[in-house]
Amino acid sequence: MMKKKQIILILVAIPFFLFMLSPEEGSHSSHYAEFIGKMINFIVLFGGLAYLLRKPAIDFLQKRGQEIAQSLEEEADSRQESEKKLRKAKIRLEKIAKEIEALKGEAEKEGQNRKKEIIHTSKQEAERMKKLAKQQIDMLTKASIRELKEYVAELITASAEERIQKRITQRKHTFLIDQSIEQIEKLYEKSNYN
Repeated sequence: MMKKKQIILILVAIPFFLFMLSPEEGSHSSHYAEFIGKMINFIVLFGGLAYLLRKPAIDFLQKRGQEIAQSLEEEADSRQESEKKLRKAKIRLEKIAKEIEALKGEAEKEGQNRKKEIIHTSKQEAERMKKLAKQQIDMLTKASIRELKEYVAELITASAEERIQKRITQRKHTFLIDQSIEQIEKLYEKSNYN
């Protein structure tokens, strides 16, 4: 500390000695003296300022360094926390991707099963409709055949009746009725007899 005070005193004293030199001794030396004086003033001024501001500057720089170190630690902690969150998010995304794949696989299986079920149901429905159509066709065919038979029977009956009416005269008609009555009477007598 003593050494510093001595240096400061020397720096403060030098300008006084330089200004004591007379400027008349030579213009060449006065320029040097003026230049050296300005330099010493500069050194004294900024040396004094440096000396006076050294401790606050050091404190400021140390405080700023500590703040930066603390900020870097916080950023490192924050970065580690962010990396943890990122890893967790990646793991979660992987799980979600696996779940999506599983759901997709299940949906495909369910879709295939549903498709098979629909095809099976459609085939059964088609078979049922074929059977129903065949039954309807058979029923319509039978009804048509019955109607046709009835029509043919009516035609035959009408034709036979017409022929019979042409062949049977009134006399034959009476004879046939009488003969029928006789047969009925014989049957009646037989039934009464038994």
